[in-house]
Amino acid sequence: MSEPLLEASGLCLAYGRTTVVHDVDLTLREGDTLGVVGESGSGKSTLARALLGLLPAAGGTVWFRGSSLAGLSRAERRIYRSTVQPVFQDGVETLDPRMTVAASVAEGMRGSRRARAARVRELLADVGLDPRTLPGIEGRRPHELSGGQRQRVGIARALAVEPRLLVLDEPTSALDVTVQARILELLERLRHEHGLAMLLITHDLAVVDRLCAESMVMQAGRVVERGPTRELLTRPAHPYTERLRAAVPQLGGPQLPAART
Repeated sequence: MSEPLLEASGLCLAYGRTTVVHDVDLTLREGDTLGVVGESGSGKSTLARALLGLLPAAGGTVWFRGSSLAGLSRAERRIYRSTVQPVFQDGVETLDPRMTVAASVAEGMRGSRRARAARVRELLADVGLDPRTLPGIEGRRPHELSGGQRQRVGIARALAVEPRLLVLDEPTSALDVTVQARILELLERLRHEHGLAMLLITHDLAVVDRLCAESMVMQAGRVVERGPTRELLTRPAHPYTERLRAAVPQLGGPQLPAART
């Protein structure tokens, strides 16, 4: 079995004196897909922030390739930041409004100007924004893009540093149903083509059903259930999971299987 890319052991997180995430364990290896599901306020996005190194642990440890995230050297932290990349809810959170699409995607790249420009075009094509069919896309700024286009640029920007793990925080919730389906198809394809591991933060069980082999459910900062996604959806063991499942809309998007009684 390969060495874990990212682990959390007994992880507790707090804002001030208030603990909001309690005793979370998780492990992500190359190619793993893990969903973290819960309603607003369940602690799932706070967990994502900690795994991205944006929030210190109040207890427990986050490990990156066997080393404590808090103890990484500057050089090790650079490697971590290129290996683990975020994709947030809307490209507005990721993209500098003053920068063009090309500049945003190229920001973390190295190499000559010509090599970076060629790589930008390649990445944009990879996420469905091919400059050959969308003339001028490279020169646009975020306010000139649709929500789906901004999200695709955010994904291209994350891929530019050749990550091994994407942390996806509600990547489709700000989009309409049709665009959501296209972004999910894109993420599914990129996961297979690039061999990416994914940690998906969402309130929508239908989304984890589409993308994640394993899932865990959070309520009030605690993990209340975890296991293979299909099993968790067909035979939820916790009443909270059953309530989340019942809340999934039946029109549009992937359909969930009927619960077994």
